[in-house]
Amino acid sequence: MNNMRNILSVFILSSIFISCSNELKKEEAIKLVSEYYHLPVQTEIAVDERYDDYGWPPEKYKKLEEQGLISQSVYINYFGKRYTISTTEKGQKFYTRTEKIFDPASGKDINQFYFIGYKVDIKELQISENSSNDITEAEVILKIYDISPFQEIFNPISSSEIKKKINFKFSDNTWKIVDGESSGNLVKKVDNPMHWVTN
Repeated sequence: MNNMRNILSVFILSSIFISCSNELKKEEAIKLVSEYYHLPVQTEIAVDERYDDYGWPPEKYKKLEEQGLISQSVYINYFGKRYTISTTEKGQKFYTRTEKIFDPASGKDINQFYFIGYKVDIKELQISENSSNDITEAEVILKIYDISPFQEIFNPISSSEIKKKINFKFSDNTWKIVDGESSGNLVKKVDNPMHWVTN
């Protein structure tokens, strides 16, 4: 009789262990999110090499120049003033690359300078209490830090935190992030405030 009880106890404990063994732990979830999104990540902001003297750009470029981050040269034609910028030694610390993009307004390719924007990393992660053994949801709070002056001037950050929901699924004896629209948009790696172009 005692043997039967012992066997039954072992069976119950084994069942409990198996049912809990695939529970997603916070540390594992943080590791999965960090690996999936390559966190911490460095974002970039794109700034046009040339611009015309109207709208909001002149004010932004002037602030960059006042901080010694760029220098400007002006070309005057029939339509008005057109400015071309170059980065100064101080601005080069934030410069990453130059790329051409097609500008629908002019119908031509234009040069864009890419500068460091800000860094993003995990600040906190909470797993939902309503999780099951094979599907779970977590709320991730990302922190934004090391914001460059180019980002601050051209497209200021409204909040130092980003909150996102991420879904996880347990399959093939491992937890994975569920691919989808929400998981793909966790971090915007390129900020292009002057054009509808993003990476």
